[in-house]
Amino acid sequence: MDIRAGIHDSAYTEEYKFAFEVSTTLFKPIVDSLVTKFFTFVSSKAEETMFFKITQLFLIMIESMSKDVFDYFCEKFISSLSDDSSYLNCLSPNVVIVAVVTGCMLKRNNKLFKPLIESFAVNIDKEVEQHKGNVRSNELHERDNRLFFYLTVLNETFRYGMSEIVNNSDLVEKIIFKVYDNISNPPVNMISTLMIHNLLASMTSTEITDYRLFSDNCNLTPEEKWGGFTTDERRFSKENMNYKWHIPTDVE
Repeated sequence: MDIRAGIHDSAYTEEYKFAFEVSTTLFKPIVDSLVTKFFTFVSSKAEETMFFKITQLFLIMIESMSKDVFDYFCEKFISSLSDDSSYLNCLSPNVVIVAVVTGCMLKRNNKLFKPLIESFAVNIDKEVEQHKGNVRSNELHERDNRLFFYLTVLNETFRYGMSEIVNNSDLVEKIIFKVYDNISNPPVNMISTLMIHNLLASMTSTEITDYRLFSDNCNLTPEEKWGGFTTDERRFSKENMNYKWHIPTDVE
């Protein structure tokens, strides 16, 4: 068997196998570093094109990760997301990049929905208790940054909750009423209307949720996956085009 057939003619030897296995041991440290660096960009003043590329990088990574690496990434990302750290202590945090990546994680595994909204419910309660978001003004106040962040990411979480929205309907309803009853600052309150839209869209839309080249139940060995079927017709086989769909149920 050749590695990346068509790119070079080197035979797949034990040396290549060893190199492949050694390289994968670095995946988790790389994930740690990437997640840490990612959250430093939330408070940075980089150009918009930079944020676009960072988001694009993480979306490609999430689709490409094996299940064990993806689970590890989610654990680290959610831990950083919930951490009451300094990445929001700036005048205008770049919260959208966090929301988009969170939504992409949920699209691959919507079982993350429950721990995410449980965390947001606690954090939103804390902000509301401190009377955040209740000053009527056309501007977003710095004191409301954290609440604005939670609601923005929660909004994207609702968009990809799908069947898990029904399974956690009591908590979802509690959060919605908490937001409607206690938040009146227009820039923050505006998100509440989008929440309803995203909840309905999530539960009523038929869409592909997983279209990775190799699904979690793929029977190929890591060696066979190497190169992503660059010149192999198996990439168009039924097994490798068996995408996951969200099809709304009667309950939804």
